[in-house]
Amino acid sequence: MHYSWYSFEVLEGLWNVASEGLKARDYDGIQPFLILLQHMIEAHGSTSPQYRTVTESIMRNVFEAIIKPKRQYWQFMEKMTDFVIKIG
Repeated sequence: MHYSWYSFEVLEGLWNVASEGLKARDYDGIQPFLILLQHMIEAHGSTSPQYRTVTESIMRNVFEAIIKPKRQYWQFMEKMTDFVIKIG
């Protein structure tokens, strides 16, 4: 996380790790990826220019590419709803 402060490539790599983990895991295995995603989103308010430019697209991708395809699985959606409320 700290190294990604100035490096867009590292930030993109972190996003790939989080998104692939959320896509590949079931509801009981997504917590570490949600924590990573939470830290990435929380860094939005910081002075890092990398985070400012990608936070909106990260959230759009979370909803369109990760949450939307799994919306029929109630346990996954329960976890994701808790996550969205927490970061909101």
